[in-house]
Amino acid sequence: MSINVNKTKIVVFLEDSVTRNARQRFNFKLTPAFPIPLPEATRIQMRQELWLRKHTTSAIKERVRIPAHSLGLVVKVKDNDTAIVEVAGLGQVELRVQALTHVSLVITEVDCFKYLGLQLDYALRMEEATKTGVANIHFAHSKVSATLHSLNQLPKRGTHAALSPLMRLQMW
Repeated sequence: MSINVNKTKIVVFLEDSVTRNARQRFNFKLTPAFPIPLPEATRIQMRQELWLRKHTTSAIKERVRIPAHSLGLVVKVKDNDTAIVEVAGLGQVELRVQALTHVSLVITEVDCFKYLGLQLDYALRMEEATKTGVANIHFAHSKVSATLHSLNQLPKRGTHAALSPLMRLQMW
């Protein structure tokens, strides 16, 4: 499955529940080559120890030591150059664009995701897509049945002269 042929490929493996429970979850890390803006709800990991300013409402900003390999979640983007990151056990800190070179993006394995409007799960059941498809089939069947009923109600002539061009267009 390709989201964009030049950028991303998604491979889906079908697993039974025993194998899935035995396998550990994966965290993949991307290391950007240059600072990029972080959107909200982005999971990050510090590659090295950092000293960052604690995010508080007071005028005095204390600096907090963030250990290497600690995980954080971007809570809010304050300006284009500052992101508020929630670090476990340390609270919220301010991460500036200059410090983004010391950060890796963490991609977590998910159970399901949306692709082209379809909710894909690990078992590829696609229940939402199935429900939508069945609803479309019922709608098409009712349209064809109504058209057939209308054609059977016409006078028995060799041509359908009783139908106007507009009615013919609406039926087809």
